Amino acid sequence: MWEATGNEIIAELCGHLKLAKAQAAWFNDARVLPCRMPYITSQFMPRQPGDRPDVRPNGARNFAVIGQFCEQPRDCVFTVEYSIRSARTAVAGLTGRVDPPPPVARTDLDPMVLIRAARVLMGV
Repeated sequence: MWEATGNEIIAELCGHLKLAKAQAAWFNDARVLPCRMPYITSQFMPRQPGDRPDVRPNGARNFAVIGQFCEQPRDCVFTVEYSIRSARTAVAGLTGRVDPPPPVARTDLDPMVLIRAARVLMGV
C-alpha cells in the first residue's frame, strides 16, 4: 500500500467489501489522494484551536476531512470514537440525511467524576 495509486486503493477497498462490478462503479467519480500518516506522536503535540481543519472547512460543498487530524471541539484524539464522530459529522453535514453525533459529555465538570478522581489520587 506504500506505493499504491488512488485507483489501486479503491480496487482494494472494493475487494475487501466484496462489491460486485456494478457496485464498484459507485467509485468511478471518486478522487483518492494517497498520503502517508504522520508519526503517531503528532496527535499529541501542543496545538491551538484552528490548527487542524474543520470536518467541513468553510466553503466545502462536496468534501470533508475525517479521521484523527480534523478539528472536533472538546473531543480526545487517538480514539476510535474520534474517527467515527468525524465521519458521522461529515455524513450529516454533507447529506443532511442523518443526525450528527451527540455532543461530547462534559465529565470534567461532573462532581461525582471529580470526587472519584480525587479518591483515586489520594489512594482512598
